[in-house]
Amino acid sequence: MTDAFTYQKPRGEFGRPPNFVDTDTRIIGYIDPDPALRKTFELQDPKVLVLDNIPQLSEHGVNTERVATKNKGMKHVEGGWPEGMDPTEPPDVAKYKKKLERDQTLGFAQAVKYTVEEAINCISQNNEIDMFEEYFPGEIPDHQSETITTKSLMLFKDPNPIKRAITRITWHPDPTELRLAACYSILRFQQMPKNMPTESYIRNLNNP
Repeated sequence: MTDAFTYQKPRGEFGRPPNFVDTDTRIIGYIDPDPALRKTFELQDPKVLVLDNIPQLSEHGVNTERVATKNKGMKHVEGGWPEGMDPTEPPDVAKYKKKLERDQTLGFAQAVKYTVEEAINCISQNNEIDMFEEYFPGEIPDHQSETITTKSLMLFKDPNPIKRAITRITWHPDPTELRLAACYSILRFQQMPKNMPTESYIRNLNNP
């Protein structure tokens, strides 16, 4: 429902009707510029500002480095048969396998033993570690029930000018004789000086 109010008014009270005509240009007012007022304004170049509410999406593509691959197969056959034996004959193969199972000095067990001995020899040549180096920084052991502390009672230094490391310490077999023997060497591979002394030292702990 719309409210409406109706009233009447004579035409004479509306005023005179306008009558627009073309005339010459004329100045009807002039105000001199105010320099102080002009300083309060700043002249700016026209600016264009575009606003929207459309989500901005982007797309990026990259080519990864190619990895060179190749197919490689391996064929495994039984080998290493003794001379004079035909591996294509099943009876001969079964006979030789039974012989290996009965004799412990032949076959797989002996081959593993020989290989382990060679590996132990190589490991022993490079088994020196720095006992004071921190190999795993920040690691907290979870198997210690109490804090382990050490105390230095005596300090024995190598008097030679060439710095050497102790590679072996041997104690006197008699417990009453507090003596120990120390052997020195250079742990760096093939870097032993020609004039390096090779003497070992026997220390008396009762009389340092």
